Amino acid sequence: MPLLRDTLWDQTHIAQAFAEGTPIDEAMNQAVRNAIRLHQRMGLPLAVWRDGTTVWVNPEAVPTEIESEDSHSS
Repeated sequence: MPLLRDTLWDQTHIAQAFAEGTPIDEAMNQAVRNAIRLHQRMGLPLAVWRDGTTVWVNPEAVPTEIESEDSHSS
C-alpha cells in the first residue's frame, strides 16, 4: 500500500503535468508519430477525423513530423 505522502506527491505531479500541458502534449505527439510510422511501414491506411467525420487516409499522404507550436512562433 502506498504511503500517503507518495500518493499526494503523485497527485500533485499529475496535476502539474495537466496544468502545464507540455509533457502530455509531447507524449501525445510522440504516440501519433509512432502510429503514423507503423502504418507507413505496414502500408495500412490511417483513420483520421476530417470535416466532422472519420475518413481513411493513405499513410504516405500523412506527414510524419508534427510541428511543435514553438516552430510556428518564429
